[in-house]
Amino acid sequence: HHSRTVLMHAVTHQDIPFDKLVEHTRPTRDRHTPPLIQTVFTTMEGTDPAPLHTATMRPLPIDEGVAKFDLTVQVQVEPDAVRVLFDYACDLYEPATMAELADSYRALVAAVLAEPDRPLSTVVAVTAAQRERLADALIASPVPVPPGDLGCVPRLVTETAQRQPDALAVVDGTGAITYRELDERSNHLAHQLLHHGARPDHPVAVSLPPGTPAIT
Repeated sequence: HHSRTVLMHAVTHQDIPFDKLVEHTRPTRDRHTPPLIQTVFTTMEGTDPAPLHTATMRPLPIDEGVAKFDLTVQVQVEPDAVRVLFDYACDLYEPATMAELADSYRALVAAVLAEPDRPLSTVVAVTAAQRERLADALIASPVPVPPGDLGCVPRLVTETAQRQPDALAVVDGTGAITYRELDERSNHLAHQLLHHGARPDHPVAVSLPPGTPAIT
């Protein structure tokens, strides 16, 4: 809802000159970055070739040699295709990074077209090749775990609760809990499981609603 509201306000006031907007908002100026925005996404309808007597005129992309923003993604809808152009600052992004971004955008569009009613927040914009590379990277770079129970999560939570009891441990859409609260809830749940017969090394199925209760 928030994104839709912001977008509608932007469309309503799209005729305001950019220079006037910068003058009104007075953003902190930095010669290394453009004011107000660094990423731009635009869409435009393709135009049919315009006849000019015996010649035919059609628009052609122009490479200005310099990116106006850190990243500009331009989607051009044509009768038989959709073209997506990426204009980016070469000192910030590598060509391989833009290729990955293009693959992710293609995966996002394909997923949305396959399930138009699916919420965007649940769409996974990752290709099978990207997922495989991520999995290989995790396997190739294992995280060392201290011997014994020094590296287990419950012990680390308890130690953090002792050092910083009021530090935030979990934050979600419904609220937040501190390390002290997380440690207390975990201990309470553990005692409940023991009371109902749970034992070490025995799997236990626990049904909890999404959010902070599931973390405990």
